Amino acid sequence: MDIRQQILHFYRVEELSLREISRRTGTDRKTVTRLINAFEAAIKENPETGIDDFLASRPKYKSRAYKANVVRDAYLFHRQDTLAFMAAHRNFFKGIGGVPHTMVYDNMRVAVVFDEKSKKPTVALQRLSSFYKFQWRFCNARAGWEKGNVERSVDYVRGRAFTSCVDFDTIEVAQEWLTNVCCQLNREAASASTADKEDRMLADLSQLLDYPGEIGCYELSDYKADKQATICIKNNHYSVPEEMAGETVTVKMYSEKIVILNKEHKAVGQHVRSYGSNEWVIDINHYVNTLMKKTQALMYSEAFHQMPNSMQVIYHKFFKDNGKEFLLLVKYVRDNDIS
Repeated sequence: MDIRQQILHFYRVEELSLREISRRTGTDRKTVTRLINAFEAAIKENPETGIDDFLASRPKYKSRAYKANVVRDAYLFHRQDTLAFMAAHRNFFKGIGGVPHTMVYDNMRVAVVFDEKSKKPTVALQRLSSFYKFQWRFCNARAGWEKGNVERSVDYVRGRAFTSCVDFDTIEVAQEWLTNVCCQLNREAASASTADKEDRMLADLSQLLDYPGEIGCYELSDYKADKQATICIKNNHYSVPEEMAGETVTVKMYSEKIVILNKEHKAVGQHVRSYGSNEWVIDINHYVNTLMKKTQALMYSEAFHQMPNSMQVIYHKFFKDNGKEFLLLVKYVRDNDIS
């Protein structure tokens, strides 16, 4: 629909030639001609709703086997924020085993800061560029043709992955589904026009900059633990070791996890990041000594209910009448780094 709107704008408002419209939109000239003819027919049939009918109509294609470009690992994120922006770069560069010389960006807030009439890179983009040694370039406003076929390629993969299946229990399940769909796309038979794409892809990859490793995609902040030995991050509570109640801890917040550091900057806890609101994420390893003082409350504690299912099975099978022994086992496993 965006391409159609661009073509109509160039045709009706700027009165460009078909050749120039084709060049600016990156669309085949025959396709431009076909779309304009369809528009003229829609207007002729119904002048009042012709434009809307034309823009809303689905394109028709001849039935044949298609294959998308080689689809590398694709990743899902809860939000389109700075941490996801950085992690997406890290995952992409790691996946292709190198770094492009230049990255081109749309005018998204996680990449671009508008300073009066100029554009400047965000701190996150500067960090990425300094670490991975690539140059950047920003697209001009309202110039969709500068992005090539990127958005249509994303739409193609999204359509193949998330039209037949739209409900998932967790983001991990959705991620597994997306990965399988990408693998399936790569196995499909190629059309004649893309028969040598594997060779062309390898040729492109051979020209990449060297891959320097993974950048740390996190935000560093300090939080004060309350008397319940939890810290509150974006309206969600996360447990910290009980002996750190009332102290200030440092947190590395990633897109999908948070890591808790003590005064010596050593990791003392880790949680899957919650994107809910007013949720409590509790690790029983942080409350062993507290629970030992009142073992009868163990089964009713949030720490117990958030234990992995395997731990709960062990408790009910072997320690149901001896909570203290169970907690000693939990402490032993924790202190000796046993899975």
